[in-house]
Amino acid sequence: MNIQSPVAGQATTAGASSLTDTNQSWQTDIWSGYVLYIVAGRGSGQSATVTSNDSSTLTIQGKWVTEPDHSSFYEIRLPKANPSHVNLFRISAMSVTAGNLYPYSYDGTQPTMPFDGTLEIDVYSSVAQDISTVMGSGVGSAKGVFAYLASGAYAHFEIELAASDPVYLYFSSSGTVALSLGARQ
Repeated sequence: MNIQSPVAGQATTAGASSLTDTNQSWQTDIWSGYVLYIVAGRGSGQSATVTSNDSSTLTIQGKWVTEPDHSSFYEIRLPKANPSHVNLFRISAMSVTAGNLYPYSYDGTQPTMPFDGTLEIDVYSSVAQDISTVMGSGVGSAKGVFAYLASGAYAHFEIELAASDPVYLYFSSSGTVALSLGARQ
């Protein structure tokens, strides 16, 4: 059975080989074989194959390197038969200033799309935030996908881009964000 994916949430607790979200009421083993990604918070950047689940706990193959906790946001996704996902940028805590473009001004480099495909954006914000992708070279350029995040919220959004398009994000408020950019064909 294929479930609409990705499914996202926030962990309540976790163990060496598990993650629990008490807000869920899953069917037993419905996520077996899917991939669990920690996309923000403690343990961000990790992924593992789900071996089983009960109504609120996912059990993974192996152990977490950094055990997630209540600050961890996750996604459950279908495994990719042909891995065509490229991580472009990932950071667990970054201060942003309202009106600036990121990640360009953060580390002095500018990620670009490696191929025609989908830019995947996972972001967590400590403050209420309007976030949009920017097509072109700077502030005032046409905006792409737009998301509003409440304080302490997480969002996943996607936009189609062409090879070599620069990847910019615009934030409306100053604060701390966790950010992951990836591309897939």
